[in-house]
Amino acid sequence: MLHVAGFTTEDLTRTDQDGREREINARFRDSVGTICDMISTRNAGLDGRFDLTVTPEMIVAFLSGLAIDCHRGVRHIANDGDDALVVHINLGTTSIYGGHLGRDYTVAAGEAAFGVHNAAIDFTTGEGTGLLGITVPRHLTESWRIPPEDLAGRTVPVSHPALQLLVPYARLFQSIRAQDLGLIAASTRHMALLLGAGFGAIDMNEESERHAPAVGEARLHAIRRLMRRDCTTEGLTAEGIGRRLGISERMVQHVLQQAGTSFSRQLGDFRAERARVLLTDPAFAATPTTEIGFRCGFNDVSSFYRAFKRRFDASPGDVRSRAG
Repeated sequence: MLHVAGFTTEDLTRTDQDGREREINARFRDSVGTICDMISTRNAGLDGRFDLTVTPEMIVAFLSGLAIDCHRGVRHIANDGDDALVVHINLGTTSIYGGHLGRDYTVAAGEAAFGVHNAAIDFTTGEGTGLLGITVPRHLTESWRIPPEDLAGRTVPVSHPALQLLVPYARLFQSIRAQDLGLIAASTRHMALLLGAGFGAIDMNEESERHAPAVGEARLHAIRRLMRRDCTTEGLTAEGIGRRLGISERMVQHVLQQAGTSFSRQLGDFRAERARVLLTDPAFAATPTTEIGFRCGFNDVSSFYRAFKRRFDASPGDVRSRAG
């Protein structure tokens, strides 16, 4: 399914400033309300445009000529449980100012910033805004050599060849028809690769030399993808994962064993990774550590602390205190 939304300020029926503000913000709420809160500022007299394209796995948004404040917080994270990654590329003439995982950052004209959707994100744009936002699913980053959370808040020049290719690619993506499912899926994979290359998380020369994954590797990726996505779900089992993939519980366990782990250990690792994000996110600073453990799928405090210590060689409290 391909969903396209958007507007230009020329479409608006209001002529008074307050009316234009209300109508623009209503359009934003209709388009992105479950993803974030987007509010226009000082834009009533400007010629602005907003284009949004949404597929089951990717979001591409272009915004120009509209000054905005954007906030993705606890409510949005709890609503969609989104484990996606987002990149904001500044195509305009003024800087974008943001905060993410306790890091303040500035995205100058001609730069791009990286973020993760399972943590709060705030940013503000000026009136010379030209912004491209691309959201891709985390499971497409399995081959990245840098964990996405370590890239959060990082900025890089758009002059990188991969990002130079990505911008026109994203514009062309908006013209794909809804029935072209193969093109949509391929484009999603390609853009995730370009994002990884642009932020130094993968080497495209190495990627080009990789062959198609063997059956065992493909199964491992599929199993891990479902486990990571649903790791906070109570009662998640190897049998349930196998049923959804059309393989036996025994095969699920065997594939994970061949990768040097087990279902329970892998599940604990994914839950601990999710907890680490929340523990270092200022938006969850008032949430007790034990509640974060329960929120991330752990049934008791001891299993939470044990899995977290094994994964990060530190206690949840230590990680939270270091994050400040």
